[in-house]
Amino acid sequence: MVGRGCRTPMEPSPTLADDRARLIAGLACGLAAHIIWGIVGVLYFKQVAHVPPIEVIAHRIVWSLLVMLIITGLRGQFRPMLALLRHRRRVGMLFLAALLVAVNWLVFIYAVSTKQVTQSSLGYFMNPLVNVLLGVMILRERMNRPQLASVALACFAVIILVVAGGVFPWISLTLAISFGFYALLRKLMPVDSALALTIECLLMLPIGILIIAWGFVSGRSALNLAIQAHDWHTPALLVISGIITATPLLLFGLAAKRLSMVLIGFVQYIGPTCQLLLAVLVFKEKIDPVKWWAFAMIWTALLIFSVDLIRRAHSKGRAITTKT
Repeated sequence: MVGRGCRTPMEPSPTLADDRARLIAGLACGLAAHIIWGIVGVLYFKQVAHVPPIEVIAHRIVWSLLVMLIITGLRGQFRPMLALLRHRRRVGMLFLAALLVAVNWLVFIYAVSTKQVTQSSLGYFMNPLVNVLLGVMILRERMNRPQLASVALACFAVIILVVAGGVFPWISLTLAISFGFYALLRKLMPVDSALALTIECLLMLPIGILIIAWGFVSGRSALNLAIQAHDWHTPALLVISGIITATPLLLFGLAAKRLSMVLIGFVQYIGPTCQLLLAVLVFKEKIDPVKWWAFAMIWTALLIFSVDLIRRAHSKGRAITTKT
């Protein structure tokens, strides 16, 4: 018989259940965000490759803000948003985050539109290492031996990819560093993910409006030319950029709040893997055997990290069950 106040061995600890739910939710959001970026994002930006990257950025800002304002309104969070806007330090951090993500957008769109998807893929393969480095150096996160081994293997593979590229990978480095610091800022900010993204878009709105207005005044914007040619396909694509932009960023923000920087880093290997497969299978970009070996090392590192994560989760569960 089980005494009063005792739990059966099958009854999980509330704390453990909460930790598991938080981890599962974070992983689900992170995986969804990177699958969208890795597949939907690349295919979408191929469709708008005829639009100048800076103009695409402007429309992403405007329509993403509209999407986020609708979400904020449905959640009844306009008052918290206004209160947050009066907090100078947090607004400053959000402005810096907005600049970082804008740079990341611009370089990514440039890479896709100039048929350098492999370079963008390499950038997002570098990104997890930047996250791990920031997590260890700034947030003082610790790694065990299997995690250190997986990071070392991934780092070695990325060095091979850089050397095999034969050119200075400025696209890759810019993508990796900008999004790494964006993830760090989102991790550090004690702000609701949806509100943070709404304010980021709001802070970038003047830039977006100026770019679109200049395009209309000059008459040389892709949107102007499309309307004059009765091409409604391009305007429709630019409008839906709001959903395609806001959805993964919102999911990523939710993941960043629930996962460590080290774990966020390894989840990010999903996106560039999808980009690589698209580059090879759909866009027919050629990849030499040396790079395939490097990618195999990265996937091995991801496997080592994942197995260790699952093993530690099971060990923690058994330990707490035994104590109860």
